Amino acid sequence: MFAAFLFALSYVTSSVVATEIGKNEFSKAKKIGNLSFKTGLTIQLLFGILGVILTYPMFKIYSIETDLINKYCYILMAIFMVKTLTDVGPFTTLRSL
Repeated sequence: MFAAFLFALSYVTSSVVATEIGKNEFSKAKKIGNLSFKTGLTIQLLFGILGVILTYPMFKIYSIETDLINKYCYILMAIFMVKTLTDVGPFTTLRSL
């Protein structure tokens, strides 16, 4: 779910920026690329916070012990969310240009 939005945003940004470059509208293409980066970063930050908040219920569904969740799962989810935040730039800005 977290990466699906980013992939969709990158494909849309890529096609829109390519269209603008084809029209020789380089400044507009740059603005669209920057806007998609900001949008992607904001949405991924919200998804990251949501993922960390839902860590306990998601792992508790599978009967994982509370001590194990508190010890390892929050750290792993935080690492995953940082990774998705660092993927925003390559997927939106670099892919579109």
